[in-house]
Amino acid sequence: MAAPDPLAGTPEEFRPQDWREAVGSFHPAGGDHFTGDGGGDAALVGVIADDRVRGFHRYALGYAVSVSEGNQPFALRRTHPLRHPRWRELAATATGAVAYAPKGRGLRRAVSAMGQTALPAFASYKLAKATIQFGPVAYSYADDQDLPPYTIPDDTGQYSGVTIPAEWLRYTVYDLAPKVDYLEIENCRLIFSEGDVQKPKGRFFQSPTVQILAKPDLTVTTYRLPGDFLFRGNSGQPDNVLRGLGKVSKRDWSGYAAGTLLFLGAKMTRKRWALREGAESPWLWEVSYMFSVFDPPKGIYNGTIIPTNRGHNNMPWQGDRDPTTGLPVVGDVNTGRWFFATRTGSPDGLPLLERFDMAQLWSDVRNPVEP
Repeated sequence: MAAPDPLAGTPEEFRPQDWREAVGSFHPAGGDHFTGDGGGDAALVGVIADDRVRGFHRYALGYAVSVSEGNQPFALRRTHPLRHPRWRELAATATGAVAYAPKGRGLRRAVSAMGQTALPAFASYKLAKATIQFGPVAYSYADDQDLPPYTIPDDTGQYSGVTIPAEWLRYTVYDLAPKVDYLEIENCRLIFSEGDVQKPKGRFFQSPTVQILAKPDLTVTTYRLPGDFLFRGNSGQPDNVLRGLGKVSKRDWSGYAAGTLLFLGAKMTRKRWALREGAESPWLWEVSYMFSVFDPPKGIYNGTIIPTNRGHNNMPWQGDRDPTTGLPVVGDVNTGRWFFATRTGSPDGLPLLERFDMAQLWSDVRNPVEP
């Protein structure tokens, strides 16, 4: 299903049959262009009824709303930008229209709802020259019905759970950047293992031990999110973003195991939705969700690597030490491996970092939330 069209049934509704492509000895829109690094652009020019110009812009560029149907949770409904009929990896990025063939000398009332700032009337034309610019598709345009459902269950008995579409699978790009962190390890001394005896083999490395940790930064950016999807009323606060700050992933999400993602925050950029109609949000948002990824080597128990409780809430075990020599006890296979740790030592105890289901970042703020 697609986003509902607020112009449907009106004289401004645009339909595929309302487009008539302009032709000539040479293509009226100019040539198609491509580059070796994957870029490209193309354009089409057509003739449409001037009354349908507003509908044309929205039809070509696409739009989105978040709605609740029946007793279902709020979910995004998207109408995608048009794809080029020949170059299927190009989608509409901009449109233009130039009116011509005036209807006599008559004027018509402006349709803008901003009556206090709009001109009282403007000229009426019969036709318009319409242009669609196409550029590379930057992300997936999956249809509403093709998104798999994701259920945020009720682990606490405090709410009924909610099932939402996996919005992070469309209009979204993933970028991974390297980052190194450091962990100073107390009571850990490295011992030289080669060279002549005591020169330096068998002697301690004298500097403090610092372990280098590879914790790449993952940035997940979702485009064209309506404001009412992110903000409750006029609060100006992105509730779900704020709830997840500083927490680790409670469940597996988008290929990352539970516990391996730490939510650092989000960069939010808004743009005025110039083609807004009806009750649509006046703002479209580009949101970059930022995570730290960490999945250290887990410890071994009963001869098997522990498969659970991975990620940021694990701490390194430095191994048993001989109380006399301070040397590591030979045969401790877990020396240097990581184990889940809590404030009480109980598996059910409170870990250093709280847990949060990252899928809730892509749930409408009006939906129920997991406590």
